[in-house]
Amino acid sequence: LTQRETLWLLYATTNGRRWGRAANEQSKWADWSYKPNAHECDFHGVGCTNGVVTSLDLRNADLCAPNLVDGNGDVAKDSKGAGNNDSNESNDKTDNKPKSGSELPQGSSVVPANECLGIPSELSYLSKGLQFLDLSRSPHLKGTLPSELGMLHKLEVLDVSRSSLITGTIPSELSNLMSLQKIDLSENSLSGTINPRLFQLHSVEYINFHSNYLTGTIPHTNRLQNLKVLILSRQHTPGFTGPIPNSITEVRLLENLELYGNSLVGTIPESIGNCTSLRRIDLYSNFLTGTIPARLGHIGALSIIHLKRNRLTGTIPNSISSLPTLTWLDLGWNQLSGEIPHVLGSTPLPKEVHLSNNRLRGTVPESLCNNQLINGGAPKRFGCHGILCPLWFYNEENGYASERGACIECPEHQRANPYLGSIGCQSFAQRDVLHLFYGVMKGEQAWPLDSRWNFNAQNNEGELINECGFEGVSCDDDGVIDELTLPLSSAILAQNIL
Repeated sequence: LTQRETLWLLYATTNGRRWGRAANEQSKWADWSYKPNAHECDFHGVGCTNGVVTSLDLRNADLCAPNLVDGNGDVAKDSKGAGNNDSNESNDKTDNKPKSGSELPQGSSVVPANECLGIPSELSYLSKGLQFLDLSRSPHLKGTLPSELGMLHKLEVLDVSRSSLITGTIPSELSNLMSLQKIDLSENSLSGTINPRLFQLHSVEYINFHSNYLTGTIPHTNRLQNLKVLILSRQHTPGFTGPIPNSITEVRLLENLELYGNSLVGTIPESIGNCTSLRRIDLYSNFLTGTIPARLGHIGALSIIHLKRNRLTGTIPNSISSLPTLTWLDLGWNQLSGEIPHVLGSTPLPKEVHLSNNRLRGTVPESLCNNQLINGGAPKRFGCHGILCPLWFYNEENGYASERGACIECPEHQRANPYLGSIGCQSFAQRDVLHLFYGVMKGEQAWPLDSRWNFNAQNNEGELINECGFEGVSCDDDGVIDELTLPLSSAILAQNIL
């Protein structure tokens, strides 16, 4: 096929005569059909160099836009009498106003266009020069991604995003695009796994597969030495599983890492500090464990840290307070313990600081309470409550006071949650008392290794080990603690606790 025939084939298989109708821009695409003597390089959205097509920008064209049919199943006519099968070209060219619900002929409805055959595999005939291909933001475009796209060996940009009816897998043949710099397949209905070969393209700077149905593990990334943006977030359940590959820390130019909304496990690699260009790290809503790497605080460009809704433990690293451009810090809904670093409030630019629903004790640093710009200005009205609700107070939505509600005091018999930023009140259980006692006695720091209590330990069935099995804890036949034997010398008590 010639490049002109290839373009007309694309026009025909994606209901071209409806392009732009939804955005009242149909006239922009009219030359594809109504100017038979025009050169294809003059078509709207087509770019050429020396007569060879090098770019095809059809974003917002709404490929495969539906036709209108009346209540009898016939093609409805518009206000000028032209049917939506576009048999009357002159009328169709002049009547560009989209039909709103109130303007449709009585009994008309919108139905999928029978003409839509999806993206034609023959686009590969544009391989001589095509460098830019953008078919994004076409909510009616359906079908799969042709494997023949992998024959466009000069392609630098591939964007088929925001077309939620696109299904199937990501073609492994795309790994042949050795010149590719940007690939955006976000907000579709793609499934399957990512072929590891796709993550070996040295030239790629931008990868966005956000909001699909992708599964499996994240491939190694150490070959992506030019990568700046990696967005694999919000896959439909279960999404990506397994650990964050350590090789991600070898991508030194990485600026944006978004892996939120998956089922990732394991720890955040300590060597993440090697990504010295990182500006945003978003791992929200996974199953990550372990501690927050202190080396995050050594990435001077970092402005967004979003680690909410994981299973992170340990303390908040003091190093985070040294980040000069930090604007967003969300560590809420984890199992962090200890106190809030007093130096955290010295960070010059924070606008959002969310630490709720952890196991934090002590007080909120005054420097945070006095920052009236944080959390939408909540501290200006609620003081320290605008950062975190204090001990034995709660806010069931946020764990801090806001325009939606203040911090509420817990009843005296429901004060089992002795932490800042609580989202509810609880009655005391003996395990809670042990946990509180262990924290006050600085068990993790002061107790001998073989005597420490692991409140997160599980048995072979994945259940939490009962507190009656802790070293030095004795229970009666009903499982009620009746004796504590703590092998702590007076020297340890004096040095670490008293």
